[in-house]
Amino acid sequence: MRLYQDNPGKKEYRDLMLNRYETSRDWAGLAGAAGEWTKWGPDDPDNWRFLALGQRNAGKPGDAAKSLLRAAQVEGTKAASWLAAAEALEKSGERQAAADAYKRVVEIEPSNEKAESALLRLALDGIARSRESGG
Repeated sequence: MRLYQDNPGKKEYRDLMLNRYETSRDWAGLAGAAGEWTKWGPDDPDNWRFLALGQRNAGKPGDAAKSLLRAAQVEGTKAASWLAAAEALEKSGERQAAADAYKRVVEIEPSNEKAESALLRLALDGIARSRESGG
């Protein structure tokens, strides 16, 4: 870990550590290490994705979704990152944040059918929920 901390531009050090955590299936360890990586390299979306990988596999899907959202924000206009964040947010129950992320996908890539379908599904589900609650 010290090698990467001292040389955050040397991603091969980080990748060696990632491989070790994945091989041993030490997801909590990966989440802890990747949390440090995000401090040393907050503008590297891979650090956020690795943090999300550790969090998700350690049983923290909500935290993983937030980390994927941060990766998408860092990358800015990469539709695939926003789509991954939107799907994770939706699975973790963050419906409004998911809808916002899906909208961002459509802004970047207007013909993205997966995001358009998800927005429609979320809207219809919201209407159904409103009716069920008497709204």
